[in-house]
Amino acid sequence: MTSVSRFAVCLAIAACSSHSAATVDAPLATPLAGSVGCGSGSCASGQLCYAQYPGVDAGVAYSCDTVPAGCTVFDCRGSACPPCVLDPCGAYPDLVELDSVMGRMVGCGGE
Repeated sequence: MTSVSRFAVCLAIAACSSHSAATVDAPLATPLAGSVGCGSGSCASGQLCYAQYPGVDAGVAYSCDTVPAGCTVFDCRGSACPPCVLDPCGAYPDLVELDSVMGRMVGCGGE
């Protein structure tokens, strides 16, 4: 191997190692500061509003729940949502594909 070839190999290795970190388009975290409307009331800073759909003609039951430490909230649907956000949903994980998160509103599927 010539010195030029060795230099080219070293240069290629250096270029690869400087860009080896994976770049994944992660979802943007939802800010949890301030209050948010929830049914006829509101949830405090650090809380999410849960809309439970208990069944046909049963209406919607709204409640607030504090986001656990280390739990990242972001817009998602179904099993793409973090379990720490969907855990308060009454039918989770059985009906996870009916659950969704939009902003600070969590829509929990029917029971």
